[in-house]
Amino acid sequence: EIQERIGQTFHQLHDNFLAAVAKRPGRFMHHSGTTATILYTTKSTLIVANVGDSRAILSRGASYDPASEPTAIQLTVDHVALNKTERLLVEERGGYVSTTNGVGRVNDMLVLTRSIGDQKLASVLSRTPHVVVLNL
Repeated sequence: EIQERIGQTFHQLHDNFLAAVAKRPGRFMHHSGTTATILYTTKSTLIVANVGDSRAILSRGASYDPASEPTAIQLTVDHVALNKTERLLVEERGGYVSTTNGVGRVNDMLVLTRSIGDQKLASVLSRTPHVVVLNL
């Protein structure tokens, strides 16, 4: 249920972003988009959700002690066009992924497959977040 609610929130944010863009026709905003990462924590749970390539990294064991060996755990997923699963989702929506010099781009434009905004590509991009729920 929490994943569904977070997904709805990201979709609403996207819709609000596009509505704000529509209020300023002819301006540069119709080219705008963004990635998003949220983190919510309670005493017993950590929830992280993202679209795009903004990241949340959990550091474990970090301290000022030079003898400690901290570890980093990436909690988010980079939603990029070269990822096979992401490419298939773009293609299912009627888009395509081109590759130039090892860089994949959705419809020859954007490296990301999920974003908030990006009006020109909104029909082929997703705004559904990757959600991680960890019990602490």
